Amino acid sequence: MSSHAEIRRSPSGTLGSLTNSDQVEIERLHGISQALAVEQLQMEIWSANGGWIVPSHVLLIVSDYGGILLGARVDGALVGFVLGFLARSDGRYFHASHMLGVLPAYRQHGIGAALKRRQREVAREQGLELMRWTFDPLEARNAYLNLHKLGAVCRIYEQDYYGPMRDALNRGLPSDRLLVEWDLHATDRRPGLDGTPQIVLRNKEGSPELTMDSVVTGPPIAIEVPNDFQKMKTEGPDLALSWRLAVRQAFSVSLGKGYEAVDFRDGRYILASQKEPGNEN
Repeated sequence: MSSHAEIRRSPSGTLGSLTNSDQVEIERLHGISQALAVEQLQMEIWSANGGWIVPSHVLLIVSDYGGILLGARVDGALVGFVLGFLARSDGRYFHASHMLGVLPAYRQHGIGAALKRRQREVAREQGLELMRWTFDPLEARNAYLNLHKLGAVCRIYEQDYYGPMRDALNRGLPSDRLLVEWDLHATDRRPGLDGTPQIVLRNKEGSPELTMDSVVTGPPIAIEVPNDFQKMKTEGPDLALSWRLAVRQAFSVSLGKGYEAVDFRDGRYILASQKEPGNEN
């Protein structure tokens, strides 16, 4: 079974800013040939060696026995995928989404969102109500997709979750991650919060500036992050580490005070309190 979603292409046929009738096809992937194609796609997306990708034989088993493996095709070519599997925690079954990737030339055209929404449909068909996954809090594009476009929320920050990672996009820094939860029956967009949030981590001319001492339960708060963390990691690894540690502190303190990340816009996370004002228990 497959579905279609519009993508944006230029008149010349390359991806651009204009819309026409070209589409991306989202389909469920099965069989060893398609599993091998996703194995190769991982290496192209993340510039990873064979030791850090999900191998084809695991992809095959996951897709054949209750997991979800979807591919995105443009003009018949596989350009993206999403992978997840059935999981259980605290007596509740949910879908654990493990990987989402799109080739660089096809990013920022809605393919990732189309894959997630089709993944949601399949998980619903399996009778599930919840999806969970992790992402790097310093990847602004992913934060915008996960929190703003899809409406997921985050209450947990994991320090160095995967340990040392060896792919080109992740190596060299602690693999800190936000764990998000997606209510599969909620609407995508979340209502805006009232009031101007207090910025507890500011992007000050490219450097992190923390002001955590004044955080109290109640009004919304904001955590700013750089726009292009991958470029920063290449050009200024020491600055990238400073951002990693500052974001770690900002989220750890804020979530510890009962906040949850509910949106991402204009380069900043928006966090709302789960507690009643004045109640710190």
